[in-house]
Amino acid sequence: MEQNVRFYICPVCKNQIGMIHHSGKNVCCCNQEMQLMESQDGSNELTYKIDNNKIIISTNSNKILWIALVGNNKTIRKTLEYYENDIAFENIPESTIYAYSSEKGLLRLEVKS
Repeated sequence: MEQNVRFYICPVCKNQIGMIHHSGKNVCCCNQEMQLMESQDGSNELTYKIDNNKIIISTNSNKILWIALVGNNKTIRKTLEYYENDIAFENIPESTIYAYSSEKGLLRLEVKS
């Protein structure tokens, strides 16, 4: 389920924000406009399994810095430690997984419940 969630990155300091509502105004950091991050297919880096009311998201990369689960008017984001490969979330049916890889950028994977 596509949500109106956008992720931006500062071209100077690499700060990142997740926007839950966009008013149409530019977002700035370091006196520059932040860049909208375009997502790409994450099926090679991300997998998931649903276990009761939890979704366990796994990655085969240690380059993933954070993962967000978006759906049903909710966004849940968690930061991964360097050694973490699995992270559990409350399951949100028909959601989208977003993950930021320091190597590949913003990744996306649709959850099929």
